[in-house]
Amino acid sequence: PQRQAFGDGVVPLPTDPGGRDADVTVTKLAPDGARQWSRVIGTRFEDEPYAIAASANEVVVTGRSRRNPGNDNTQWDPWLAALDGSGALLASRTLPFDASGILLAVGVDGTGAITAGGSDGWIQNPDGLSVLSFGAKLLFTLPSADGTPARIAVPAGPRPNEIRSVAIGPGGV
Repeated sequence: PQRQAFGDGVVPLPTDPGGRDADVTVTKLAPDGARQWSRVIGTRFEDEPYAIAASANEVVVTGRSRRNPGNDNTQWDPWLAALDGSGALLASRTLPFDASGILLAVGVDGTGAITAGGSDGWIQNPDGLSVLSFGAKLLFTLPSADGTPARIAVPAGPRPNEIRSVAIGPGGV
């Protein structure tokens, strides 16, 4: 539908055989509301976006990506994608954390440093949408979209154990 409406050639990303197609589209608008560009981002598997943040010349989208193709609903990886102000893709990647993971919050500062949060180490019910037990709060920083994540220790709390928002200020995260 977007390709037909705007004639910009936006197409889905390639998927593995048996995979589900669920990519993410990011659109940049001018202050007057005029559409400047749209880009399709994601991985070769199904992607779900949950948070977006922008700063200076970068936009970052986070969420989760299905680890296995098809209808395997048991494992998800935290997913992060970043684009610069012109729409060029800086990174689209899953991140290596425990068991299944999801990123529910993100912040980016003017230098391109990213802070993201969510949950990892949980197990999802393969027949439904409920998350079973376990899970740990996940909070980390990246010096850039393609950098190495540095986990920030956060005390456990009652279930659900997740970070839902992050803020980056003069005093830090």
